[in-house]
Amino acid sequence: MSVYKRAGKETYSYDFVVRGRRFFGDTGQTKKRDAKAFEEAQREIAKAEMAASSKLEANTMTFEIAALRWYHEIGQYHKNFETTLKVLDWLKRNIGSATSMTRSSPPSSRAGVARGSGESANPTTE
Repeated sequence: MSVYKRAGKETYSYDFVVRGRRFFGDTGQTKKRDAKAFEEAQREIAKAEMAASSKLEANTMTFEIAALRWYHEIGQYHKNFETTLKVLDWLKRNIGSATSMTRSSPPSSRAGVARGSGESANPTTE
């Protein structure tokens, strides 16, 4: 763990490498113990990011991989990203995280959405 004070700064900075990628920044903390705790939290986030990134490069496209890729590229920038995460989680539960996106058909997607909204998946059964 690399936590240190930069010259002329009141707060500690952190600097570490996960899977060959460098992560660094200001902790905003003035106590070394708090700075180390902040750095450890950042390290866990970095590990999760790198794990998700490696999943995004998988050869098979499942719903979970597609959702992670979409969130990483677009969804995280939404104003209400917490709501976006909840919607993605709901979709993952109803469509299935292991569902192959190459084999996914519109009827299976409609069925998942219909289950959650209380509607029929077949529009002709109304």
